[in-house]
Amino acid sequence: MRRLISVLLMLPWLCFANPPDEDLSQRIIQSNQLILVTIPHENDIHGLLQRFTRQNSTQPWQHITKPVSVLIGKNGIAATTMAFSMASLNLPIKKEADNRTPIGIFQLGPIFGFEAKAQHVNGADYIQVDDNIICVDDPKSRYYNRIIDSSKIRNPDWDSKEEMRKIPNYQYGLVIQYNNQQRSENGSCIFMHLQSADKTGTAGCIALNEHDLKEILTWIDLTQNPIIAIFPELVYKNISNQWALPRCMRLICSTNLISTNRSLTG
Repeated sequence: MRRLISVLLMLPWLCFANPPDEDLSQRIIQSNQLILVTIPHENDIHGLLQRFTRQNSTQPWQHITKPVSVLIGKNGIAATTMAFSMASLNLPIKKEADNRTPIGIFQLGPIFGFEAKAQHVNGADYIQVDDNIICVDDPKSRYYNRIIDSSKIRNPDWDSKEEMRKIPNYQYGLVIQYNNQQRSENGSCIFMHLQSADKTGTAGCIALNEHDLKEILTWIDLTQNPIIAIFPELVYKNISNQWALPRCMRLICSTNLISTNRSLTG
């Protein structure tokens, strides 16, 4: 028994988070659409995405559709400055340009894309990405982690930006509302978007194939306050009951469903 306890204490994934703070609790209570992304290992670039819905906060979450494979940051995942402690994970803290996907629970929207009018948008705000639309990734800028129309800014203060129209993977996408507080160096421009043809990891976003992404964009309804939960698989299993989130079934979360390709090139 003593040996078993010692082994368990050495496993970094076996931790229990504190209860979520009031803002996070309200975010969960008010949401009727949930996207869950689970990752098997800290440095893995592959994950599984599942979708859940419910009528209201008094009803149970219902799993819809089959899980789909996604790609995350090419360096894996990173911890965030959320109100609960995950010190036992021994993860690096999310930083700008670290090529890691932040873990946590975040609101979703708006949708963006190259089309003038998105036929697939369901009750959501939409940003048409033209040549003037940028996402500022310069931590010194007052527009850090903001999607803006650069033509309307009289005194640009950034040295670095993503020119979104020039990025083919941004043809369709959905904003993950990470670091809304614009904490300097904590990371920026985290989206769900199209995956690259070579299926390598991202700069920190979540990437899907075109079919799966379009299906999600058609389903998302911002009037339902959609959220996304991004966690290591075993961590999510520990916190789901405590935070009134749907259980991640073992069969669905099984890492056997994830591609064994571990390419980090690109």
